[in-house]
Amino acid sequence: TLRVSIKVKPMTHWGAERELKRRIKDTFDKKGIEIPFPRQVVYLKKEKK
Repeated sequence: TLRVSIKVKPMTHWGAERELKRRIKDTFDKKGIEIPFPRQVVYLKKEKK
């Protein structure tokens, strides 16, 4: 878990959040750091008649 707290001017928090996430992602990409996301695979089987 990564927790970050920053101070921004009123009504600018959404843009600041997007910019911060973009910078973190760009840095991780440059360093070759991958974040695994949970995946769930569901197989559906047809019933035989």
